[in-house]
Amino acid sequence: MNPALIAKPRRPRPTLSNVLPSLRATARERLKTGDVFGFFSTTDSMLSMRLLCDNYYYLKSVGLWEKALLYAWSNQKYTGGPIHNDQDDSWAVLMPAILAASNRAKLLEFSDDLPDGDEFTIYRGARAEYARGVSWTLALNIAANFPTLWSEASNIYATKIKRSDIYAYIDSGDSRNEKEVVVVLPKEHPITILQSFSTYQEKVSWRRLQGFPATINDL
Repeated sequence: MNPALIAKPRRPRPTLSNVLPSLRATARERLKTGDVFGFFSTTDSMLSMRLLCDNYYYLKSVGLWEKALLYAWSNQKYTGGPIHNDQDDSWAVLMPAILAASNRAKLLEFSDDLPDGDEFTIYRGARAEYARGVSWTLALNIAANFPTLWSEASNIYATKIKRSDIYAYIDSGDSRNEKEVVVVLPKEHPITILQSFSTYQEKVSWRRLQGFPATINDL
């Protein structure tokens, strides 16, 4: 679902089909006041990205799209599964198109402050088929937490990027404190495998050797 491909209505209005009827008046009021946090709190966090894209044209018309996108992305608990049961696309797969429909300058305006520097090393923990996703981190110990499924083989990837490559940075505003760098890497952009794991338990053991903090998934 590229939100920019949704038919544009003559007069954009909030679409609240994914909000409980008892909370729709609250959702409308939160939008009127620009309260993005309050707006997304009216539905389940797993529906954050769907609520966002349902309201693409309305949020664009009131200047809240980029702010809402950053909150919805960090609030969506899981981005890897299919959006509908009958399709394979996930929010993680569609995010590059969603970013392309956004204003990068505004995304950075609503982002947390990046550390100083013109070049960064970023890390990502993922299965091989998702190596080039949009969510990376400045912290190796955070990358080592992903993915969280016990039975899956995975890698920790690293690459260098320029400040100008970054779409957004989510840190202090994100309760998970993942120092997340949102970036779309071209196919030719080199990435390196720092470490490979055949199981999640193998990754847990490696993290302990590195002195990284334990997570709830390690228990």
